[in-house]
Amino acid sequence: MSQDGQENLFNEHGEKVYDPMEDVLTQIDDPNIVLETITNRGTYLSAKRPRKSYCDTTRESFIDRMLEQPQERGLVAKVARELNVKYRTALNWWHIYEETEGVPYKNSEKNSGPKSSFTTEHNEYITKLLDNDPQIFADDIINSLTEQFEGFTISKSQMNNHLHNTMLITYNHRFLHNLEKPL
Repeated sequence: MSQDGQENLFNEHGEKVYDPMEDVLTQIDDPNIVLETITNRGTYLSAKRPRKSYCDTTRESFIDRMLEQPQERGLVAKVARELNVKYRTALNWWHIYEETEGVPYKNSEKNSGPKSSFTTEHNEYITKLLDNDPQIFADDIINSLTEQFEGFTISKSQMNNHLHNTMLITYNHRFLHNLEKPL
């Protein structure tokens, strides 16, 4: 194939080649149809439908309904439609259930990281510290924990995350100010 400079295509014998798709997308008369060229990955992903996230109760309801009804052809599609779940997603849930005999719960974002080094004993000790001194700082809690529990180490950010997210406790930050003001 070669071009003559005027966007005409020719085959190896010099005969003009007609492109059946030529002018198909540029000759649209309907004003409701808008053509847009997607030029990069970011634009493509922003135009793509977002992935639907299903809660655990939806997954449980799906499995319960599948077990309640007699097995028949098209049952997965029927139950998926009733719960407004995509067919392929529902089919995956059903296959997982058949293999494991358990509801296919989604992986929790909270549990995706490393296991916490805090035990219930640590939490009880922190609660006791806070009951004795509600104005205690996170640094003081860390120092007290390392003294009380041998071999226990934790960073300040881990402590703050544990207090805030796991124990649901608000805490004070100690601010250090320079005593000398720069000239």
